[in-house]
Amino acid sequence: SWGDVSLARAHTNYEVAPYAALSPSVSTIRKALAEDYTVVINNLERKSIRVAEFCRNVEKNLYFNAIVNLYFTKANTQGLNYHYDTEDVFILQLEGKKEWRIYNVRADLPLTDELYKQPDCDSSSFQAFQLCPGDVLYIPRGFVHEAHAREHDSLHLTLTVSVVRWASVLHNLIDIASRQDIEFRKAVDIDVLRTSEVSSAHTIVNTL
Repeated sequence: SWGDVSLARAHTNYEVAPYAALSPSVSTIRKALAEDYTVVINNLERKSIRVAEFCRNVEKNLYFNAIVNLYFTKANTQGLNYHYDTEDVFILQLEGKKEWRIYNVRADLPLTDELYKQPDCDSSSFQAFQLCPGDVLYIPRGFVHEAHAREHDSLHLTLTVSVVRWASVLHNLIDIASRQDIEFRKAVDIDVLRTSEVSSAHTIVNTL
């Protein structure tokens, strides 16, 4: 089903993509490839024992959740417009060559649940890296990037490492505390809510 596999083509409006209403059969994917779509196999660790073992080994070493997506891009085409990811990624080039551009524009450590802000890189400088089979490129979260397959078809894996943020730790601690301490479950005083947002935050913290 879509989700297990997806299609991407730069500068394409995905809402009107002609394949959205079709099932992702082999014939559908073949037609999409003929029209220069990149084919993405999502969560490859759920479909390959070797990739699953690789992800588990990464998790044992980094203590962060890891998943892998596979990208097949035809020669001289581009799958995605420039963008940033909310998690750290490692690009593992398997076949062909792909040029990656890392722009000097970034989002500062974006959260996974915050509204995505489309970056403007039309006038930005960038660093270019050409990946060959066996090469690995690390792209920290928030760094704006894009990739172009060159004279050969490209096949690469994207290893996504979901870090544990301090914000998540604090949210979990507050949730645990609220289950154990009735003070955290009480209503905020109306006088606190009447103050400004900043003052309210300080007052609430001081109250707790």
